[in-house]
Amino acid sequence: MGNTYFQIDALLLSPKLTLIIESKNYAGTLTIEKDQLIQEVNESKEVYDNPLAQAIRHKILLQYLLEKYQLPAAPVEVLAVMTRSSSIIKIAPGYHEAEKKILKVGNLLRKIEELEIRYTAERIDQKTIGKIKRLVLSKHTPLKIDVLRKFDIGIKEIIPGVCCPRCLHIPMQYRRQKWYCPVCELLSQDAYIEAINDHFLIIKNSITNRELREFLHIPSSRQATYFLNLKKLPSTGSNKGRIYYQPK
Repeated sequence: MGNTYFQIDALLLSPKLTLIIESKNYAGTLTIEKDQLIQEVNESKEVYDNPLAQAIRHKILLQYLLEKYQLPAAPVEVLAVMTRSSSIIKIAPGYHEAEKKILKVGNLLRKIEELEIRYTAERIDQKTIGKIKRLVLSKHTPLKIDVLRKFDIGIKEIIPGVCCPRCLHIPMQYRRQKWYCPVCELLSQDAYIEAINDHFLIIKNSITNRELREFLHIPSSRQATYFLNLKKLPSTGSNKGRIYYQPK
């Protein structure tokens, strides 16, 4: 369990109660059984993990994490919340735990109030809550997704250039430290920022001066250096060997 990763959608900490909330945005009719969730939309059917079972797993792992660092915690409760108001929830007969802990988002505040009434004793103080918060944040690891591989997209399919924030035309043209859209004639000084962010998110988390020139259609290395310096990106190397990195 020491190297296990888990993702908690929402974690509420109080002196009386620790609440884990698993949220799902499923449409259609949702039939929830102990081992699975069945989604039916327009005569199609998909099967997913039971969200309550996921929340219970997160509870076990959170308790393990707190025990490892010798931190006490208030009693841990879990809820699975369906965030789409139009969905229809059907719980398998006899699945009483799900009846109490799976709900629509509109009923979430009422359920939290019920839990606050049930748990009256304060088990931990604000200092301990702060320690738990800092521990959880220190262990947070951002999810890294290879977008191109996940969606089977070739690097040559990516359209380079700065996207016009008004009409979404690509590419904008660079003219005297401004970006000009030949379609809607918008002028922008900072439209390039989103293009650099897109490069980091979609292609890779580093970029060189030459790669920036090619991606943004910038004519000179001096202009590319100007934009990279404006972003104040962390870097390694020097001169032509300098590599810039996505900020943490």
